[in-house]
Amino acid sequence: MKAGLSVIIFIVIESFFLWMYGLDPNASISVMTALSIIITLLIMILINQLELLRYVRQDRNRARRERIQQMNARAVAGPAEEELQ
Repeated sequence: MKAGLSVIIFIVIESFFLWMYGLDPNASISVMTALSIIITLLIMILINQLELLRYVRQDRNRARRERIQQMNARAVAGPAEEELQ
């Protein structure tokens, strides 16, 4: 999926630069292609960082829910243990 996304992003950026080339025929196509590749890589790095951030948040939320469940289990188990004694 990420490979397809990167290809789409590259095509969009390259199309933009080729359109710009039509406006300025003195520009170098190889430079525009290099810029397209660099911008595509930067966008993909940004997407990966956002996904990592999402996973970290999910992990924090999962850990928080587990702590709350443990505290609730202790709170429920506490009075029951006292009744047995």
